[in-house]
Amino acid sequence: AGPGAGTGGGAIETLPFVHQELGVLQLVPLAGLLGFILSLVRLSEQPTHGRGALTGLAFAATYLLCGYYGIFAVAVVVPAALWYLWPALRDRARRGPLLKALALAAALAAALLVPVVGGQLYAARSFDLERSTSSVERQSARVGHYFRTPWSQGVPLPGIERAPDPGHRAFFPGTVKGLLAVGVLGLFALRTHRRRPGEPSAATARRHIAFFGTLVVLAGWLSLGPHAGALSPYTIVHAMVPGFASLRSLFRLAALVQIGIVGLAALGLHEIDRSLGRTTANRRLGVAVAAVLALFLYGGEIMHGFSVALMVGILIGTYSSIYIATPVTFMLGITREDMLPPKKEGATEAQP
Repeated sequence: AGPGAGTGGGAIETLPFVHQELGVLQLVPLAGLLGFILSLVRLSEQPTHGRGALTGLAFAATYLLCGYYGIFAVAVVVPAALWYLWPALRDRARRGPLLKALALAAALAAALLVPVVGGQLYAARSFDLERSTSSVERQSARVGHYFRTPWSQGVPLPGIERAPDPGHRAFFPGTVKGLLAVGVLGLFALRTHRRRPGEPSAATARRHIAFFGTLVVLAGWLSLGPHAGALSPYTIVHAMVPGFASLRSLFRLAALVQIGIVGLAALGLHEIDRSLGRTTANRRLGVAVAAVLALFLYGGEIMHGFSVALMVGILIGTYSSIYIATPVTFMLGITREDMLPPKKEGATEAQP
């Protein structure tokens, strides 16, 4: 919880890929995919039958909401989730419960999806719906697409160009999210040894970074399709994941790339929040500055003057509170007792 989680959720709501694909309704709902990721994390922490059932339900919901996302979950999310599941599989005490919970998840998902998937596989075999290599190549991403943005960036970045038309493939997630995602590695390296009691351990933080990093790399690599080269995972996934051979638009894996970058950016914000300290004043100041910067960068011309006025007010207010009001208070000899309300005459102490 905190600014990192809240800002990460807001970034998911404004995911560029989803807003580009609003005309394709099945690509819009990300709730099933995000719920499946969360359920795998929770299952690795405490493998129970209840959490196993939730994992199966989340995967079924992912596939029923969007078949593409369901197949992408098997091809990309599950391998990346091994960063979470592997420590539990190595632990003898948790290995048995985890395997049982995973079996329950698979059985429940299969029971819910067999009627749908069975019909789809029958249609694919009957009408030869397997995509040709040439058609998949045409609908695959290119490396340059990830350095192209569908709209102007509030913070321009060298090497990032704007697509000539919003409908063109442009998968750059945004300057701020990209910089935070890269910066999280340095922030984590500097702050690992200072984790406070009650916060996730350094090993847990490493697993979060490894999961989202694997999500970005694997989804991005796979989105390039057959023309990614001899070392591309496309051939392996094409042969091993049911239904993958019938997919044509592999560029849609860019959604998982952007989700992974948002996850890394949220971790970066969390580390920044930790570096500011845990006091309420620091938290409020950090949230206020983040909100004003968001208005300044993304609010457009209408909000520009208002956001500038807010930033000037925050700077003047912070300066005057620290460097003017505080010294004056000490010079006048004002104490905490002087600020308390005076007791009324005749008032008696409350009896227990």
